[in-house]
Amino acid sequence: MRVSRSRRSYVNRVTPLASLMPSNAAIRRRGAAITAAAIADDDTANEPVARQPNHRSLGDYLLARQLLNVQEHAAAVPLLERSLAPQAGERGLPSLEFVRAAHLSLVSALVEGERYADAARVLAALEQVPEQGNGHRAVHREWQRRIEFFASYPAP
Repeated sequence: MRVSRSRRSYVNRVTPLASLMPSNAAIRRRGAAITAAAIADDDTANEPVARQPNHRSLGDYLLARQLLNVQEHAAAVPLLERSLAPQAGERGLPSLEFVRAAHLSLVSALVEGERYADAARVLAALEQVPEQGNGHRAVHREWQRRIEFFASYPAP
């Protein structure tokens, strides 16, 4: 199949950022070698993105999303927390949508880890983010109901 010139230039513009992060297949191959402690202490996994000026938060967020894709919720939590709390002098996540997505990913990971009080705290912080529309508020209410349900659900 022949790819048009405009399609190639689009792929060439998008590919560099994608090539900086490990692929899902690479993370799956490492499997059990990925632990929450190893990821939280290892800054080399997201180093290609984080090395760019003001991109530490973005690197942490992207690596956390990769970990969530392979069901490593506990390993993703510290990275998501770090992405939402940039160091002094850093820009943080690049847009409000990234901030919302990072909050919701963190809520999801905390619920998976049965840390319901922490998930409710993060959800409350998300509700304070400016420019929330009705759709966003509906998603927040849905997550609040999930947290309340799972928190009240009897343990097996």
